[in-house]
Amino acid sequence: GENKRCMDCHKNNPNYVVTTSPSGDEFGFFVCDGCADLHSAKQHRVKGVGVAHFTEEEMRVIRANGNEVASRKWRATFDPSTFPFPQPGQKSHIQSFIVSTY
Repeated sequence: GENKRCMDCHKNNPNYVVTTSPSGDEFGFFVCDGCADLHSAKQHRVKGVGVAHFTEEEMRVIRANGNEVASRKWRATFDPSTFPFPQPGQKSHIQSFIVSTY
């Protein structure tokens, strides 16, 4: 269920996976096209679900994480009362959210 919404803006039916960061952080979570662009701008490795080939290592990362596990890891100290979750289409808010989260 969790992987059916974008990790960052909660848009339905995300079609990209963010696998890793340049420093080697393992993500393995699903995002929409708009958030995928923002992750790519941060040099995070992003792949399209239906078109990309995933290595065994990338599949291991995705299976070990997903949105629920990644959310617990990356948002353990997140307080939505001080910085609310962004909504789809709020590009500048989503960008700030991604920068502060990862």
